[in-house]
Amino acid sequence: MAVKLAGTQNLISMLQIAHMGDVVDSLIGRHAIQKQSMTLGEQLREIFAKLPMKEEARVQKVLERSQGSMDTTHPATHLRIAMVQGKEVAPAFQISEEEYNRVHQEILEQVQEKMEHRILDEYRAKIS
Repeated sequence: MAVKLAGTQNLISMLQIAHMGDVVDSLIGRHAIQKQSMTLGEQLREIFAKLPMKEEARVQKVLERSQGSMDTTHPATHLRIAMVQGKEVAPAFQISEEEYNRVHQEILEQVQEKMEHRILDEYRAKIS
């Protein structure tokens, strides 16, 4: 069902990103300790947009070795990726770039700063 809604490539990307906690934790740590030139959200988008193929391959190998899953109701993530690879499905629902930009701006204006403060506060509490 997820592949029908999101499309093959979007689903694979989402499954891989969900298992990149080490990348996210490192970035949150840097933001929690010292002021950065970009917001946490901006840096996350930049990092994932520029993720090298080597890093994607490393994550895939980690997933294969770990047999990890998002929860007990789903098969291991690497098996879910293998099941949909090679079966190109276009997303059932797409929004225009204009709509995406409007929603993105709304999120930036209304909730991003609050979310980032909460994430950083929780991180600081965890390390102190």
